[in-house]
Amino acid sequence: MSNLATREYKQFFKDLKDEIQKRRYKTLQSVNRELIALYWEIGKRIVKKQETSGWGDAIVETLAKDLSIAFPDTKGFSERNLWRMKQYYIAYRNSNFLPTLSAEISWSCNNMILEQVKDEKAQEFYIKLTIKERWSVRESIGLILCKSKNDETVKLAISQAARKMGIATYQTMLPDTKLIEEKLHNINF
Repeated sequence: MSNLATREYKQFFKDLKDEIQKRRYKTLQSVNRELIALYWEIGKRIVKKQETSGWGDAIVETLAKDLSIAFPDTKGFSERNLWRMKQYYIAYRNSNFLPTLSAEISWSCNNMILEQVKDEKAQEFYIKLTIKERWSVRESIGLILCKSKNDETVKLAISQAARKMGIATYQTMLPDTKLIEEKLHNINF
């Protein structure tokens, strides 16, 4: 191949590679949205049955066993995860936008945010930031730990992250609600 043809091929190859990566990412996002929607629906149905039929908490254990038998090759239907689905539904059922917004991040990130952050505005802030930065749970946990743990815990969590993070300063407490709301409006997608 001539020099021009080699450059042309390299660009052609790069463009195809970029397109493949973009489509893979979109496919993963689509699968994730469906998985989160399924978990929402399972959580919703558990809550509704408990409310309307008077079923107790034992339904979760029974359901986990039966789903594991019905879908032996599928992980995600453990008793612990079913409790998380119920918690996820309860936490966001009165919100107009958090269920949709939270479907854009992984189930692990959702669980971590629900466990660590109780304020709805703060949850929105962390979800949007996770989406914008394309963070996995490892990156997100460093930021969330900054709001609730001591310096040594934060340093340990950050040092264990898969992707090294450059952090000059961080706060050990969550900024006030007005600041979070202001930053939420400045995040562009």
